[in-house]
Amino acid sequence: MVEIRRHLRRHPELSGEEHQTCRYIMNKLQELGIASRRVHHTGVLATIGNPAATDGIVALRADLDTLPIGEETGLAFASRVPGVMHACGHDGHVAMLLGAAALAHGALVDLTKREGPMARPTAPASISTRRCCPSEPRFWPKPLSPPQRSCKNNDR
Repeated sequence: MVEIRRHLRRHPELSGEEHQTCRYIMNKLQELGIASRRVHHTGVLATIGNPAATDGIVALRADLDTLPIGEETGLAFASRVPGVMHACGHDGHVAMLLGAAALAHGALVDLTKREGPMARPTAPASISTRRCCPSEPRFWPKPLSPPQRSCKNNDR
């Protein structure tokens, strides 16, 4: 996982331009024997387990975009792209997601249900899951119910 994170850190891509990152993720999934496909141009959706399962689905996701910030860390695996870096940890998130996919696919997890790692191209504030995966309503988030009480003045 460390080498995956370092590779992604060296080769950052801005939001909407993550084509190389998608190819890299899909190649890693293929090496694991996991089928995947592109969604919303620069997203990846992989399916592990029984694709026909309807009684339970787990969706794991990670953002893969970067920020327009120059990296000046001097690390051996620092960004090789001037003015662009993984400053939010998305490189680590994708590496962890691929690690979770490897564990799940390796039957270390009970796969009686379907699990689907999903790498989303941008942060949740800028793109919704419905837009990312319009043909995959099972991945759409359920509406949140309003909080039972306000967080304000909680201690009273």
